[in-house]
Amino acid sequence: MKTRNQTKAARKLSYSYLLGLLMTLLCLSLNLSAQNKYDNFLLSPKAYSNGNLKTSFGLSLTMLPREIVEEEISQVPMLELNLKYGLPNNLSLKVNLSSIYLINTASLGLNWTMDLDDLTLSFGDEVTLMYGTAKLSDYNSTTYGVLNSPNVSVGVELEEFMITFTGKANLLLSQKSQVGDLVLEKSNVNLRGYTLSVCLEKPLWGNHTVALGVRLNYSQPTYHTWMSFTTKSDMMLTPTLFMAVGI
Repeated sequence: MKTRNQTKAARKLSYSYLLGLLMTLLCLSLNLSAQNKYDNFLLSPKAYSNGNLKTSFGLSLTMLPREIVEEEISQVPMLELNLKYGLPNNLSLKVNLSSIYLINTASLGLNWTMDLDDLTLSFGDEVTLMYGTAKLSDYNSTTYGVLNSPNVSVGVELEEFMITFTGKANLLLSQKSQVGDLVLEKSNVNLRGYTLSVCLEKPLWGNHTVALGVRLNYSQPTYHTWMSFTTKSDMMLTPTLFMAVGI
C-alpha cells in the first residue's frame, strides 16, 4: 500500500505532467502557422470527403468521485487513439480506442453532418465495448460491458479555432463482472447518465491539428470505477480532461 505522502506526491506529479503537456500544446497551437483550417479537424462534427481518413493520438485524465474509490486511485490516465473516416452523404465513421491495461474501451460510431454557415450540426450513435482486468494476490477480477450513446454535436467556427459542444445519453446494454468465483451480471437496458464535452481545436503545421477539452459525465458510477465494485447508483459528476494531436 502506498503511504499518504507517496499518494500526494503521485497526484501532484500527475497534475503537473498534464498541466505542462497542455500548456506546451497550447503554446504550439498559438505560434505555429495554420493551414487547411477546419478541413482536418477530427474531434469536430465537420464531415470529411468520401474516403478521407484522419488519425489522432492523445491522453485523458479522469478524476473519480471520492465517495466510491480509494485515495490511491482517484485519477485514471488513459492513452487514446481516434480515427475518423469520411463516407458519402456527409456521413462519418468514428473509432476510439482507450487503454491503461486495467481499463480498455473500443468505440465505433456513425455520424451525419449538416453545415449551416459558421455552425456545423452532427447527429450520431456510438457503441462502446469495455473490458477490464486486475490480477490481485488472492484472486483475479474481470469485467466487460456494452454501452450505447446516441449523441448530438454543435461546432462553431471561430477565426482561428473551432469549438465543439457534444451531448451524449449513455445507455448500459449489458455488463458482467467476476471477482474470484463471484459473478455479477446486468442485462437490462438502463440509462446510466449523460456526458457533456467541450473541445477546442486549432490547426498546426501542414495537416496537423491540436485539440484540448473537458468531458463532464453526470451519471451513475462509470466504467472507470469498476474495480471498486460499488453498489451505489447515485448520479455523480466525473470530469475528464483530454488532449489530442491529429496527424
